[in-house]
Amino acid sequence: MINCIFISDLHGHRDRYEKLVREINENPPRIVFFGGDLLPHSFHRRFEEDFLEDFFYKIFLKLKDETEGTLSPCLPDPGQ
Repeated sequence: MINCIFISDLHGHRDRYEKLVREINENPPRIVFFGGDLLPHSFHRRFEEDFLEDFFYKIFLKLKDETEGTLSPCLPDPGQ
């Protein structure tokens, strides 16, 4: 059986993302599935944009480095 993680409903809570990163580092999966509801609620539009640029992209790029590239997140270019 393939070791994988399915995650959803993080709603932009940084502590939930940090917990996910710890779990991935401690028990590396082959695949991480993101099911949805990852960003802050839409009525916080400016916060959502800050979240993407200041946290979301950075935490997954850091995770890629920490896993020595074995987990390579497919993320859109934050500059677009």
